[in-house]
Amino acid sequence: GTNDDAEYREAKIVEDALGVPVLRHSAKKPGGFDELTAHYNGALTPDQICIIGDRLFTDVLFGTLHGLLTVHVTQSLKHEGDNVLARAIKALENGILLRLLQGVGVKPIYHPAREKIKK
Repeated sequence: GTNDDAEYREAKIVEDALGVPVLRHSAKKPGGFDELTAHYNGALTPDQICIIGDRLFTDVLFGTLHGLLTVHVTQSLKHEGDNVLARAIKALENGILLRLLQGVGVKPIYHPAREKIKK
């Protein structure tokens, strides 16, 4: 939920669809870690936070850089409102880069939360 989401309408759609809160923030990913930690006033450690996103170079990179569990989704809830460059980059990330990484055997990095999910 960045400031360019008018009245945070898109954030509300995601919250309603997934049943989880979307943090409102001003910094674009992969920046914004300070806003995230300030939001929780130190009550959560990075290994207790999950970021869900459809972009490898923003959402997944942000989570990975800061030790968060990341969930990469390849289908967005909607594409309307994405600028042309963002759509093109997303298509390259999910259409070419993701397949290339999978093809050479790149696997998700270890995160302690994955052990809890397996149980």
